[in-house]
Amino acid sequence: ELPSFNEFLDDLNFIIDTSIDKTGVMLSMRRLEYLKEKFESYILLNEHQETLKTKLNPHRDFYNCRKIDNNIGLSMCMTKKHLLNVINLKLREEPDRIVYDDKRGNRFTLEQLFQPYFDSNNSRRLNVDDLFEFGLIDRNFGSVDDSSGLNIDNDTDYEAIIKNEILSRIEHTFLRIENSIGGEYLSTILKQVLSDYEKSKYQFGEIGINFNLLDTYREGQGKWESLADWIIDNRLVSYNVKWIIRIPRNYSILKEQGQVSSFQDFLNQIFKPLFEVSINPLKNPKLHYFLTKISGFDLLSVDKRHRDESLFDIPKLQSPRKWTSDENPPYSYYLYYIFKNFSKLNNFRKSRSMCTFNLRPHVASLSDRSGLGIITESLSSCFLLSKNIINGEKLANYPVLQYLYYLKQIGITMSPLCWNKTLQLSNDDDNHIESNTFAYEKNPAIEFFQIGMRVSLSTNKPLFSSLTREPLIEEYSVAGSMHKLSGVDLCELCRNSVLISEFNGDLKRHWIG
Repeated sequence: ELPSFNEFLDDLNFIIDTSIDKTGVMLSMRRLEYLKEKFESYILLNEHQETLKTKLNPHRDFYNCRKIDNNIGLSMCMTKKHLLNVINLKLREEPDRIVYDDKRGNRFTLEQLFQPYFDSNNSRRLNVDDLFEFGLIDRNFGSVDDSSGLNIDNDTDYEAIIKNEILSRIEHTFLRIENSIGGEYLSTILKQVLSDYEKSKYQFGEIGINFNLLDTYREGQGKWESLADWIIDNRLVSYNVKWIIRIPRNYSILKEQGQVSSFQDFLNQIFKPLFEVSINPLKNPKLHYFLTKISGFDLLSVDKRHRDESLFDIPKLQSPRKWTSDENPPYSYYLYYIFKNFSKLNNFRKSRSMCTFNLRPHVASLSDRSGLGIITESLSSCFLLSKNIINGEKLANYPVLQYLYYLKQIGITMSPLCWNKTLQLSNDDDNHIESNTFAYEKNPAIEFFQIGMRVSLSTNKPLFSSLTREPLIEEYSVAGSMHKLSGVDLCELCRNSVLISEFNGDLKRHWIG
């Protein structure tokens, strides 16, 4: 039986109070330091013997270990080469096709989207430098918008706004599902990504799809039905890939637009179709099949409208049916009620011998402009409700929570290269500097691993961070070079990625050995 929300809040407040207790902090720091030094001592005493044993075991090295990319964003899962190939192919085959409609009713052909960089009368192909020119592979794209407060009388600002409009059209056409061409170009790019996974026997991926109730792929359809149709109709199913459903914290926006009347209505739109198809799979065979390819659910931590209010004022935190205000609930409120519905769904599906799902939420990350409240709240909530998390860099600042995560062996998926790329781009432009971003060598991922925490490496956004056609191998290679990791260390990181993943249990046992 699940604890009530008030009981959950009591436990959550206890964890948060413990995390800032001076005695607990001192004890945890000593234990973590001991674990780190224990790892270093083991390496000094056993490294040569370990290396010798690996040589006696043929065909079992880093390249022959199954490795899973546990966190990839759908719209950024491709490399620069994948994106360029499709852009150039479509520009050559159908430059006059209308692919974009703006809010003012203007319609654009594919060739018009890339003017003045492309001309069908010119045989020149676009290259990676052109993508940088568009800003399409700069993670800060879209940072200039109508609310930016720019003075458009300034020529530089005006040019930035125009460039941002061009960029928005290209991004909407090639990297979105919900557009006038039904996500056709994104599906073409994704097929290249899936093909690369299938050619590699030892690489797998878990791709995250934003479950945004504000958008639908086809009019007159629910979000689940629309998403399943897009995956199945475009044949985006692969033995090497599973999907993670990312739930954004956008209740307040939906409420303002009249799409939901309460937070319970928000939850119903997510979970009701899943219960219905679990009761009667024939009602929607495509959705039923799509659910077999889903690893789990993810709650995104970002909330641009977050206010620094008391998060745990119990009179304010009413039940979902009574939460009818426009105010967005706190992270812990979202996570608890998603976990509650998620548990009921899993129990029901398990009773019918159907696949179940994992909860793998985002915690406050390096890119979130969040105060201490949301950081401790997200880390503590995830400790109580989930077995795995995405992003965990902030744990380095909370020794008690870090030690608790170690004791419970909660899986942590981290992307050092992705955040390092942010730093490099920021250094080139003072306007984009973010003080809460780690340089690669300061990212705590490998230190967590050496302490004994269950850490896996992921690419997160290969379009931004990768320079090769194998982003995951690149991620491991850089980690091995920067931190002087042995082949055994890299294999253990691969093992962690398998343990964190939600592929079939029999397969995981075989992959781990």
